[in-house]
Amino acid sequence: MTTVTIEQVGAHRVAADITAELQNAHLEAAKLVAALDLGDSRLWRQVDRVVAALAATAYEVTGILTGESAGRAAVRLPPVVRARELAAAQRVLFHALSRHPAPADEPIDRATDQAKQLVQVLRNVTLSVQRDADGGSR
Repeated sequence: MTTVTIEQVGAHRVAADITAELQNAHLEAAKLVAALDLGDSRLWRQVDRVVAALAATAYEVTGILTGESAGRAAVRLPPVVRARELAAAQRVLFHALSRHPAPADEPIDRATDQAKQLVQVLRNVTLSVQRDADGGSR
């Protein structure tokens, strides 16, 4: 019986870590997207697919957690609409996470890793744009 309890506690700890990592990745993505210039078409050509993939990941995890179709990321959206879509997908995800803690299973783990990788891409693009704006002095 003790072994089962330890395994359950361990599984809950891992699930809590996954949930925190997923939330942190999406919060950082929201912060980075909010700082982007919506009028910079060159920038948005670079990040549009990344932001769409983040929204798709949020919808996918929400669907796994709730067992329902949570939505689907649209294609070819203007930047302001894409940013709003990400915000909506994240709101639904955070609500689902508050009601259905993420299980420690492979699809959620993969989605968390994907979200973290996409955030890193956003970070890199943001830094690159800042360097270009500063005249390459960084």
